[in-house]
Order: sequence, then structure tokens, then C-alpha cells
Amino acid sequence: MAKDPVCGMYVDESTTTIIRKIHGTKWYFCSDTCAKTFEKPEIELKRLKLLVVAGVVFTVPIILFTYLTPLPTWINNYLLFLLETPVQFVVGWRFYRGAFDALRNRMGNMDLLIAIGTTAAWAYSTIVVFLPSTFPTGGIYFDTATVIITLILLGNLLELQ
Repeated sequence: MAKDPVCGMYVDESTTTIIRKIHGTKWYFCSDTCAKTFEKPEIELKRLKLLVVAGVVFTVPIILFTYLTPLPTWINNYLLFLLETPVQFVVGWRFYRGAFDALRNRMGNMDLLIAIGTTAAWAYSTIVVFLPSTFPTGGIYFDTATVIITLILLGNLLELQ
């Protein structure tokens, strides 16, 4: 088993498809994101900064509208859905890509865990917004998914700097 030089995850050399040969040395990666970070860290750093800023810009209003609901509940829930969906599928896209790479290599990684957890919160909350009678409690968790994605990206940014 090789070790990903970026995130430290173990990678099975016989099944991985993400291999780079740099200066005569073979490197094995758990995801395409790790490979890009290793090859061009300055580009990945700029991209990560942009994603963190976008995450924070959407997360702050989501937190405010979740805990200080100035609008009727149904309007507030639709607004939260509209604010959270870009964070889930644009800002958090790197986690889905990493999860796909992990599944393709038959390995688990942190991206897989993040993608499953935040998607579950988003999907449950979306069902509650559009089909409110489906679940009796009716709680929504858009704030949870958004905060998880934004904080993990912020942590990744701090690691790269």
C-alpha cells in the first residue's frame, strides 16, 4: 500500500487509477484533488480560497435565517434551500469528486464521508421543504451541511498555507 503524499490516505497500487510520474518517481493518489494539489499547489490554493469565500458568503445568511427567522416559515425554508444548494453542489463538488474516486478505487476516504453526510442532511431538508407532511418533526438541516462543507474547506485551506 502506498500513501497519498497530500492527505496521507493509504492507496492500493494495484487498483488506483490516479497515478502521476514526476521526476522519475511514481506517486499514488486517493483522489484527483490530491493529485492536482500535489502537481500545482498554487493553483489549488487560489481555487480553495475562492471556494472558502463563497462558502462563507452563503453560510452566514443561512445561519442567520435558520436561527433568526424574520419571514414566514415556508418562505424561510425555500430561501434556505436556494442558499444551500449552491454550497452543496458547487462549493462542495470537490468532495463528490473525491468520493467518486474513492469508490472507484474501492477505498474509503474523508471525501466519501463528507459527501454522504452533507447529502443526507441536504436531501432530508429538501424533502421537508417540498413535502412537509412526509416527516412529522419537520426540522431542516441546511445549516449543518453548509457549515460542515465550509469549515472543512477552511481547514484544508489552513493546511495548505
